Amino acid sequence: MPTAFVCHCDMAAYFLMNSLKKFGKSIPKDISLVSFDNTDLSHSITPQLTSMDINKKEIAETAFYAMERIIQGEDHRRRYYISTRLIERDSVKQIT
Repeated sequence: MPTAFVCHCDMAAYFLMNSLKKFGKSIPKDISLVSFDNTDLSHSITPQLTSMDINKKEIAETAFYAMERIIQGEDHRRRYYISTRLIERDSVKQIT
């Protein structure tokens, strides 16, 4: 069994957390859990979920810009980087 999981969204982490608890695993004592999105769910569950905060407005603006470029026939093979920040909560075990 892994000692940590990283989930693609808070809802997936929530479902995983519930499944792990059914198997007697404790978050974060046995398994650390990190997610992506930093939705309201991440701080309304117990233990509160460590999650990557994303800038949804920046994602939307960048996606719109990329679609405009594609429609105009410009090169669409390009990478875009969106800023994120880690919001540390209670779902990750402290290693000493």
